[in-house]
Amino acid sequence: MDTEQIINWAKDQKLVFKKKEILIKALTHRSYLNDIDENTETNERLEFLGDSVLSLIIISYLCQKFPTKNEGELAKIKSNLVSDDTLSQLAEDINLGKVIILGENEDGSGGRKKDSILADALEALIGAIYLDLGIKKTKKWVINLYSKKIDDEVKNPFLDDYKTRLQEILSQKKVGKLSYKILKEEGPDHAKMFLAKAFLDKIVIGEGWGSSKKDAEQEAAKLALMKISKNI
Repeated sequence: MDTEQIINWAKDQKLVFKKKEILIKALTHRSYLNDIDENTETNERLEFLGDSVLSLIIISYLCQKFPTKNEGELAKIKSNLVSDDTLSQLAEDINLGKVIILGENEDGSGGRKKDSILADALEALIGAIYLDLGIKKTKKWVINLYSKKIDDEVKNPFLDDYKTRLQEILSQKKVGKLSYKILKEEGPDHAKMFLAKAFLDKIVIGEGWGSSKKDAEQEAAKLALMKISKNI
C-alpha cells in the first residue's frame, strides 16, 4: 500500500496527521510482518488504546446528551455502539479496508473485508488520532462518524431485548442450549444482507434477515419468541 494513498485517504476523512508514521502504524496489520524482514510495529498497541479512548468518548457523550437515561440504558446503548459489528460497519462506511496494510496471504484471502480486521483497524485509528491530534479532535471525529448510529440506537434502545428475552425464557424452562449461526450473506458490500438462524440445541427455532449480523440474529430471536409465545 502506497503511503501517499493512505495520507490522501486520511485527508478525505478530514484527518491530517502531524506524524505520518503513527497513521501508518495504525493501519499495519500483524499479517504484514510475514512479508518483511525488518522489525515493524503493528497496530495492536494502538488498537488497545483506541478501545479505551472510544469507550470514554461514547460514554461521556451519551451521559451529556441523554441525562434522563439510567445507567442500564446507557450501558446497553454503549455496548452496541462499541461492538465489533458496529465498528466493522463504520469501517466499511469510510472504506478503511482499502488502506489497511496486510500480508500477501491475508490480503489474498479477503482480509480487507473481514469484520475483525476492520474493527481492530478502526480502534487503532482512533488510538492514533488521540495520540497525534489530541482528545478534542478525536472526540469530534468519532462523534461525527457515529452520529447516525447513535441516533438509531437511542430511537431503538431495546434492540437487544429479543435475544435477551428469549434467553431468559429458555433458561427458565431449562429446555436446551440457545445459539445463533449466520448461514448466508447476499448483496453487494454496501448493501449486504445476512441470514441468521436461532438454534435450541440442534433444532431451528427462528430465522431472520438483517442488514448486519446483529440485526439478523435479533430478527431470528423475535420470530422464535413469536413461535413459543403461546406456551409462555
